[in-house]
Amino acid sequence: MTISSLIHTTSFHFDPTGTWLGIVLLIVVFVGLLFFLAPDKSRLSPARRLTLIALRTGAFLVLVFCMSKPSMVSIRQLQQPATVLVLADSSESMNVADSPNSKTRWEYLRETLKAAMESTRKQIVNESMLVRAWVFDREAREISVDTTSLDIGEWERRPSSEETAIGSAMESAVRAMGEQPLSAVVLLSDGGQHAYPQNDLPPQAESRRLGERGVPLWAITYGQSRGAAQARDASIVGLSVPEKVFLGNTVEIMGRVRLEGLADRNVTVRLMVEQSDGELAEVARKEIRSTEGMTEESVRFDWTAESLGERKITLAIDAVAGEIVLTNNIIATFVDVVDGGLRVLYIEGSPRVEQRFLRRTLSSSPDVQIDFQWINSVNRSRWPVSLERELSRDYKVFLIGDLDVDAIRPKD
Repeated sequence: MTISSLIHTTSFHFDPTGTWLGIVLLIVVFVGLLFFLAPDKSRLSPARRLTLIALRTGAFLVLVFCMSKPSMVSIRQLQQPATVLVLADSSESMNVADSPNSKTRWEYLRETLKAAMESTRKQIVNESMLVRAWVFDREAREISVDTTSLDIGEWERRPSSEETAIGSAMESAVRAMGEQPLSAVVLLSDGGQHAYPQNDLPPQAESRRLGERGVPLWAITYGQSRGAAQARDASIVGLSVPEKVFLGNTVEIMGRVRLEGLADRNVTVRLMVEQSDGELAEVARKEIRSTEGMTEESVRFDWTAESLGERKITLAIDAVAGEIVLTNNIIATFVDVVDGGLRVLYIEGSPRVEQRFLRRTLSSSPDVQIDFQWINSVNRSRWPVSLERELSRDYKVFLIGDLDVDAIRPKD
């Protein structure tokens, strides 16, 4: 139930024609004229003379009243109670016990809300402040909260608990408020955003929108940056893939891997690509070894598009013993494989300066893929070199630089 109070205020205002000084001077002139040009006593009886003076005075007062342009403003204000939106993180990571007294982050979050009840009890009881509570993981949902203690209940594991979509939850909750006045948003979370499309909206975007509306956002974080239960964590923090790839071209896929608490340990990073039958297949893997407590490493893979259509590219890192949070071990995106493009084989016999600029120019075009083959003249004993493997590929253009005629086989 929402209680609203009505405040009614009335005020009078004057906006005189000219200035107040002019009106005062006009009054002085009228009083002087009334005194010096009074009705003739010899021709009028006292009663008629007073009546005439009263009529003149009344007409003048009406004139002064009109010149002062009076106005009355009546304001009725309908006051509604302030609404505080509470967003509580209920993802899997909130079940980590790295809070004071070995409590889980969720337990400590509940204590925070109960402590806040002591300072807001009066406003909540008289309903001058309303509290609407939401919990979120991959999905956001509104819950009923006990207004006598602000207790949001025990933590529950759900199928969506493995992801944390902070930005998407903020957007959903604020949108559900509609036109209801919002006085503040309180975000209770460990601060880690781990979500996949379509739920990977950055929290900064919704924070800026709240700022534009003048709604304060208070964020309270829980847990340690590297608690004992999360000392080991391997995560994929970035994946860079071209949006469009030509059939038969080889592209470079780059990723960023963050390793925490895994010093002197090897981790395996796998590149998986969706095949024509819709199944993911591993096409490459690399081993990464961390030498520090926390480090970020770049991984690069070469992948050749072998079939047309939209293909899912997945970069995954194998789980490490003792790792709690596994939702950040995988990241995926999509690439569109289309027909066309130009594949060039450039064969050079000596590392001339111009070949470097030529390769750079051709590589700058997204429609051209250039493969470089250097046949070193120092290794003449190995001539002629076989190009059978290179020629089996679908090259459209062959560039031959300063190359000896005996460097390759005649049949090639």
